[in-house]
Amino acid sequence: ATLLAMPESVKLEKTVDDEFYRPGESVTYHVVLTNESGSFTEEMVLKDLISELKVNTINDTQAEAFTSWRMTSSYNDERTIVLPQIQGDNLDVNSRVI
Repeated sequence: ATLLAMPESVKLEKTVDDEFYRPGESVTYHVVLTNESGSFTEEMVLKDLISELKVNTINDTQAEAFTSWRMTSSYNDERTIVLPQIQGDNLDVNSRVI
């Protein structure tokens, strides 16, 4: 008998709660990483480097897009491990999902 591993099928979605940003208002992004296959997926790297985002100002210069933000995370499967944890203020997402 020959055993064949099921192919990985991973889906990444990033959505925002409001299409237009207004200075001084909060914006909520949702990043969802889904393993759509029945197989294990390991050693994936997930990055969202918010601190590197820039915007053009009315003075024709670049500035940081965000001065502060808060990261929270949740998992639907207790076998999911994310290192380092994505939780806290002014963090970039630069984690391994194992």
